[in-house]
Amino acid sequence: MSYREKTRVLFALASDFDFDGYIPTVFDNYCETLLYNGKPMSWGLWDTLGQEAYDNLRKLSYPGTDCFLFCFELDNQRSLEDLFLVWDCEIYEEGYGDSAKVLVGANMRTGDDSPRYSRSVTAFQIANVVKTMGFSGYLECRLDNACRATFASCPGMPPNMDRFQAIDSLVEATLEPDLLKLQTRLSDCQNWDAVAPDALPETVISRAPAEHSVEVASRGVSLQWLEEFGNHLGLTFGGERGHWTTTQVVADVIKPLTESLGIRMWDLIPAKCRGEATAFISHAWRAPFWEILSGIRRSGKNNADYVWLDIFAINQHDFRQDLSPENLGGAVKHIGHTIMIALSDAYSLTRSWCMFEVVQTVKNGAKFSCQIGRKALLSGIHVSCENAEAFLQEDKRMIDELMLHEFNTWTLADEFILESIKLCTF
Repeated sequence: MSYREKTRVLFALASDFDFDGYIPTVFDNYCETLLYNGKPMSWGLWDTLGQEAYDNLRKLSYPGTDCFLFCFELDNQRSLEDLFLVWDCEIYEEGYGDSAKVLVGANMRTGDDSPRYSRSVTAFQIANVVKTMGFSGYLECRLDNACRATFASCPGMPPNMDRFQAIDSLVEATLEPDLLKLQTRLSDCQNWDAVAPDALPETVISRAPAEHSVEVASRGVSLQWLEEFGNHLGLTFGGERGHWTTTQVVADVIKPLTESLGIRMWDLIPAKCRGEATAFISHAWRAPFWEILSGIRRSGKNNADYVWLDIFAINQHDFRQDLSPENLGGAVKHIGHTIMIALSDAYSLTRSWCMFEVVQTVKNGAKFSCQIGRKALLSGIHVSCENAEAFLQEDKRMIDELMLHEFNTWTLADEFILESIKLCTF
């Protein structure tokens, strides 16, 4: 989350701060003595700097920590994803994986900030993230219309705690966590917001398929449509179907929707949401679908951009109709920019088609960029074209022949791809 909001949360916990006036951007480490269960206890709050330039300095504050507050912005999906992709990794990397963790959702914007409060992270996501990531507590901190800090113990509920009760809840989550009680409390706030695939609105699925098809390379979809598709189906991080891989999305959403007509999903997307792609997305099907959405956003693309994604552009009932090295290589060259996505694991580097896409991109002089997350980097960046896999063995043999024809040896192929990835990652 932004350093401003995180710092404001700490000010709200440490004092009855007036957020209607000047708000400092630096929080001095804070300590005080309080009574907990009738016993005096010393507790302190330490602010940390999230920027990469402060990595070493930030880690100096970790020794002796009893509880880490994982803060995210209630209207910022990326800040929630970063808890999993970045900060949880760092805590385990530094050897503090057994320390207590409390999830803190915040909206601490004042009238001069933009945008105002809107909840894009759902209660279901919050409850699910608490459970799957092993948080021992949850606290919500918001500013009311009078710019006073308010605290709540459940997502979106009216304020039900003052500052001292909020502190007590943090101490309790650290010393006497009751995970079952916490999850029960949060589950009472959940609502299943996702819809069944066949109930997608007409803004997402057209009831009249496209009459005229276009070349494979031209089948782009808008990022705005892609996010609406994911949101309606609960395919966001922590969402109702957030654990679904791209393989499952194809099997349980795309194929059933297109089976009766035997067409591509692209043909069912509203015309205003289709267009020439500005980026070709290279990804692994066994990775969670939400990582595609997140990776595209992290690459700097916005709602007005169109992206090429195989699960929509290629007929999933008849691969051979669209999928060939000539078509894929042509698409990469025509679009001119390939983005490889591997946020939580380097799955993409084990797939034959992904290796082929890297080679085609660089050899054709197109732009190549990577969105490789910290979790993926921790597992190491290794390339072995010879051992890469494809869903169809026929594809594997075909790509292997092309690779060896291009490079003569597997070693040269591996070195070329690894160097291409390193140039845009490190």
